[in-house]
Amino acid sequence: MDLVTTIGFGIIFFALIMVSVALHEIGHMVPAKRFGVRVPQYMVGFGPTMWSTVRGETEYGIKWFPLGGYVRLLGMYPPRAERAGKPGRFSELAESAREQEWSQITPADVEGERLFYQKKTWQKLVVMFGGPFMNILIAFLLFWGITGLYGVYRPQTTIAYVQQCVIPADAQRTECAAGDQPTPAAAAGLRAGDTVVLFNDVPITSYEQLSGLIRANLDNAAAIVVEREGARVELVPVHTLVTGVRDTWDPSRIVPAGWLGVSPEQVLTTGGPVVVLSDMATMTGQSLVALAQFPVKVWNVGADRAEEAAG
Repeated sequence: MDLVTTIGFGIIFFALIMVSVALHEIGHMVPAKRFGVRVPQYMVGFGPTMWSTVRGETEYGIKWFPLGGYVRLLGMYPPRAERAGKPGRFSELAESAREQEWSQITPADVEGERLFYQKKTWQKLVVMFGGPFMNILIAFLLFWGITGLYGVYRPQTTIAYVQQCVIPADAQRTECAAGDQPTPAAAAGLRAGDTVVLFNDVPITSYEQLSGLIRANLDNAAAIVVEREGARVELVPVHTLVTGVRDTWDPSRIVPAGWLGVSPEQVLTTGGPVVVLSDMATMTGQSLVALAQFPVKVWNVGADRAEEAAG
């Protein structure tokens, strides 16, 4: 039964991937049609055609190998320009594709400016960006469905746990022992259930803000005000400690940061489109940083291997 369930979920997952591919191609096709480009084919899959139907001037269909999809926009290859010299292999392939496409182009297509290359630059950009935009829209709707209907666990400004002592990293224990240094949070008098409202006179509106302030504080003084049982309590001033934490944008880097010694409450919260867009912006930024650093990391791995081999 577990095998059947796994196969079933695998088929559903693959089907959803193909749906996203189909929607991606629709993202290209719709603006192309709006701008008057002739679209002869819209296909999901590759290889021999399994099923198709013609609506207007476009053939819509499904092919036997569901490994992608495509939409044909007539006029992707402009007329051939005369060039001196012997054409290379790539030029020969492009010329073959050009000849095949132009065999289907009629004088009416040229006169009516139905070809992609005849469109204005901004229209071409809209058509080309339509596919990626559809992928972004799909991601937004999926995230909004999860965030809006079910919710996401998010850290709060209310403290759930206060670590009582600083345990050395090489210590083989999790409990405090005699002589251990109190954490800044314990020394300040923080308690579970306290809600932090001020950190160094800065009003706290979210745990992300509070975490950023603590990190940036390094080993400087920290004046904390909390709300406890309905009253504001000014805690004993302390100094945060410096520790190594993973960088927010590049988790592979360890950077120095201030440390207080608390864990926040995690609450299942729902959110609207603005929250979803903020989450997506953060994830996009982290992904771009990771992609930008990927070549450097590959180079470093290769260099390390070369040094090991030489040694």
